[in-house]
Amino acid sequence: MENTILTFLKECDNQLFEKIVKAFAAYKKLDFSSISQGDIIMLSPQKAFEYSGDEGDKYFKIWLSGSKIMFVTWANTMIDNQFRWNAKARNDDKRDNGDIIGNEPYISAYLKSNSAIEQCTMVYMFPFEKFAGIHEKVHKQEECDKPKRKSIQTDREPIANTEFTGKRAQEAKVKSITKYTDDLKKNAHEVNRLLKKIEGRIKSPKENREANRWSTPDEDRENILEEITKVKTSILGIKGLEPNHPLIEFYETKIQDWETKMRKLDPKIKKLKTNTSWFGDLIDYINEE
Repeated sequence: MENTILTFLKECDNQLFEKIVKAFAAYKKLDFSSISQGDIIMLSPQKAFEYSGDEGDKYFKIWLSGSKIMFVTWANTMIDNQFRWNAKARNDDKRDNGDIIGNEPYISAYLKSNSAIEQCTMVYMFPFEKFAGIHEKVHKQEECDKPKRKSIQTDREPIANTEFTGKRAQEAKVKSITKYTDDLKKNAHEVNRLLKKIEGRIKSPKENREANRWSTPDEDRENILEEITKVKTSILGIKGLEPNHPLIEFYETKIQDWETKMRKLDPKIKKLKTNTSWFGDLIDYINEE
């Protein structure tokens, strides 16, 4: 089955995608295209950034703003064409900032501050352990190229029940699409609910104070981005099974609307108070006056 996530990334920036493939092959001895779609993790930028240190070293990440690849990282550190990450090294291991894999102005912004991830809308995270090594790929190809031993023919060859297997495959496909569409609608509903909640917090200090008992504005913002990411995951799943499914275009438009709205709301979310007391409400009232 086609890996629709890799196809999507290639369509986003084919030249940069090829740089990633070559860097993996030459310097990690891994076949980037060998990973299964189910092993790729989609996260909000805030969640992805939490994978750092020793745990983060297990993952390769591609950071996107919409359909634009911003940059790629090993854990949370950008790499160059030779998979070097250490900008402070004094030998051949030193990263060449002129060859960092990514696009401007995002590279420069991230070099200055980690806050550049606020421009990111989605992160694809790849566990290194899920890639096949280049030698494994060559070995498998050699096995495929070996002449097959001809089996002894009998008068009655067993005939595969293609009708049955085709029916089973179709049933599995329908079941998968149904699950994706159910998840799609559930997560879209949650996005709309959380957007309504955050808009209410922005309009009413009292409503914001009450909401703070359960979650901060930043937590609500992160939850919205996570739900949008889940919607994107479902869309990619449906695309891999039925590229012309009518829900795809509808929800891709919805995603654009949500992300546009979030960009407008972000400055207001950052200004929201996190108090939960009546005294905080009084301060808000005085400030409004």
